Amino acid sequence: MPGKKFLVAEIGLGSEGDAQRAAYLSDALGQVHQAIAGGMDITGVHLWTGIDNYEWLDGHTVPFGLFDRDRAPKPSAHLLRSFVRP
Repeated sequence: MPGKKFLVAEIGLGSEGDAQRAAYLSDALGQVHQAIAGGMDITGVHLWTGIDNYEWLDGHTVPFGLFDRDRAPKPSAHLLRSFVRP
């Protein structure tokens, strides 16, 4: 929509396998980059979530974070460096 700004409110994947999360994030952020290249004014992207947390329906059993509960970065956190602008 010309003249409209967009904010991507939430991108993330709950998964035991961080490789699956990294692939999902790479694809999703690639689509954001394509949208920007196509003229969309995307002002930002919020990831779900930075750190594994408690989910009401699943407790601590489904990791969502780029960092584990001990704050150690997962490979998906390192992947994001390639998408961040200086």
